[in-house]
Amino acid sequence: MLTMRHMLFLTWVGGVLPAFAFGTERPADFGTQWIRAHPFTLMALTQRITAVQDDRYATSGLNTMLAWKRWEGLASAAQRMGIPYHCHLSKGLLGGELRRKGQKNHYFETLSALDKAAALEAAQPEPPGDALRERLRQLNQDYSDCQAFVVWDEPKRPSMKTAGKVMTWLKQAFPDALVYSNAYPGGGNIAKYFGGKWISSGTYQEPTIAYDYAEYLRDIVRIMGSDVLMVDIYPYRLPPEGDEAEFIHNRYFKCLADVRRVSLEMGVPYWIFVQTFGKEGYTRRPSESDLRMQVFVALAYGFTGICYFTYDHTYDGALLRGENSHRSTDLYYDTVRLNREVANLGRPLRFLTSTDVRFVQGHRNTNGRTESNRAPKGTVIYQGQTDNVLIRDITWSERGMNRNCLLGAFNDDDGSDYFLLVNLSRGEGLRAADATITLTLTFDPVVTQISRMSRETGAVEQLALTGNQLTVTLPGGTGDLFRVGDGTFPGISKE
Repeated sequence: MLTMRHMLFLTWVGGVLPAFAFGTERPADFGTQWIRAHPFTLMALTQRITAVQDDRYATSGLNTMLAWKRWEGLASAAQRMGIPYHCHLSKGLLGGELRRKGQKNHYFETLSALDKAAALEAAQPEPPGDALRERLRQLNQDYSDCQAFVVWDEPKRPSMKTAGKVMTWLKQAFPDALVYSNAYPGGGNIAKYFGGKWISSGTYQEPTIAYDYAEYLRDIVRIMGSDVLMVDIYPYRLPPEGDEAEFIHNRYFKCLADVRRVSLEMGVPYWIFVQTFGKEGYTRRPSESDLRMQVFVALAYGFTGICYFTYDHTYDGALLRGENSHRSTDLYYDTVRLNREVANLGRPLRFLTSTDVRFVQGHRNTNGRTESNRAPKGTVIYQGQTDNVLIRDITWSERGMNRNCLLGAFNDDDGSDYFLLVNLSRGEGLRAADATITLTLTFDPVVTQISRMSRETGAVEQLALTGNQLTVTLPGGTGDLFRVGDGTFPGISKE
């Protein structure tokens, strides 16, 4: 397959677009092909050029840079570190007149959804303009490792047609590149997602058609043509923005489940932004166990790309702290080990298809009684042999409200069975090692051997069963990937 570097010699000749890398028509499963042809994507949203003047970004295990706004300086840093970059295109692509009006008195927000769509299309019917096309041409000529374009962020429905035109042009001009957008998280104001008329703070005119979050996600693929369905959701909330426990129970897992369901339905891969920041009155900074829980839960749901929000300083700091000093935070060092583990598991995960996700209830002691922990909305409770004929039971002795697990099931192209088991134990200020649990898995007698992909080394380990049982120890927020039987894991020899 031609790379972006090779395509430089085929593009921009008299306005004629290059031949498609996959033939004359972009295949429907382009996103899946792209995922399988590239290492598991680990990146962080990056805005400050001064934050990437050294090599800490790449030495942390991040293998791709998400260049937000300041393309040339960030692309130069990525090239110096020997990693590719993704280029974000903002809503500033709209016509200047509409932008100027939108800055005054909520002009754009006070239009109906239909009028918004018309205004967007009239503002710039064939985006992007010549100046932006030339800038992108020059960017890719100077820094040729641009692998993808992110078009807008959290689009609303009226703007999707215009954004889709941008995406169509990008796909034609850069046929090897992944082209995608990022969705709003689930559980928010659906009238806002739909683009309803702005009435007052937090209030929008209700949709004029039947509309829900799943339809919003489908529209990003159907109308915009996104190769990947990406979402951002930041679970560690603070009052008055929200209650963390209730947010996770009511919104977090349901959002991931919705993205997974729609992505599988639409035949596109799915990625996620995870929280590495805190903001007073909005969110708290995650602990190591919090961070790992976000990442490994995403893997169990079948997400094949992780992006940290953010790399450089945001609010009270992210992986780096200080708008000018760019000091490494504790979370930066936590990602060094985490990224290595995810990169190892990501090699086979790119070739697996999610077939099921189950919440495995833990227990807590309340007033001398043992009670089952409640399952978050959007999850299905694991029922042992009823749900999984191969894994009959999963037990552990540790107790507590967050002492739960998540079981993700997968198949490869040949139909072989895999599963990823995650320890959901985590908490504010809690290190992963201090939230460890030891689980006992009981298998059907037909299962005689289990293989595990080592998170730490990337090697395949053959595990012996004792009386149809296997003992697994997992740090807080962490998961392991297993294959039923002794076959090889896909993707190991394909890079």
